[in-house]
Amino acid sequence: MTTISLDHITYILHEQAKSATVLTCQSQATHIVIPEQIAHNGENYTMKRIGEYAFKNCPMQTISLPDTICTIEKNAFCFCRQLQHVRIPALVKIIPAYCFSHCTHLTAVELTEQTKWISQNAFATCFGLQSINLQHVQVIQKMAFFNCKSLQSVVLSKELICVEDFAFAFCSQLTTCTMPVRYLERYGKSVFLCCDKLQTIFLPKSFQRYVEENLFPPLTEQQAYIQYM
Repeated sequence: MTTISLDHITYILHEQAKSATVLTCQSQATHIVIPEQIAHNGENYTMKRIGEYAFKNCPMQTISLPDTICTIEKNAFCFCRQLQHVRIPALVKIIPAYCFSHCTHLTAVELTEQTKWISQNAFATCFGLQSINLQHVQVIQKMAFFNCKSLQSVVLSKELICVEDFAFAFCSQLTTCTMPVRYLERYGKSVFLCCDKLQTIFLPKSFQRYVEENLFPPLTEQQAYIQYM
């Protein structure tokens, strides 16, 4: 492996696979573009991975990731408090743990149909996030959107099989959630804890048995807002 630095970003070049990984970022630029390929000593290396903590605390407002990226590691963008917009490359299937946690100005995240898994705390404390399309996500782990206090509405996937504890807890502006799930296998506790403005949640009829199992603790004031499809 070879380590090189370009424009204040350090990359690891993997000679055998002819691939590259973003290792660290010291750039102070407001917009960062990660190249699709890096040329070094007459060889081209395709960008495949964003490493763990690679952009932690970076001050960029936007970042462009190439479609060749297939893996983003945990904590990759945590504490990027000025980051406003990011598009996840189509080959990325998993948003890892704490990936965008504490990106307090993040307002727009573009996922693709291939994004199937949101790991724990992936978007926790993203105060600026108002909406996100989860229509193809199958797994939402615990506290994935914890304390996203500007999040207003959520549409979940028909393919959802797992949503874990406190996934949307303390999303204080959340007013509507649609859950057209068919294959749900696991439902955690207190998923919508302290979502005080939640007015309507649309659930399939088969989902009624989960309501008694800490869907909205305490449940009494919010039962009237549940509608079964």
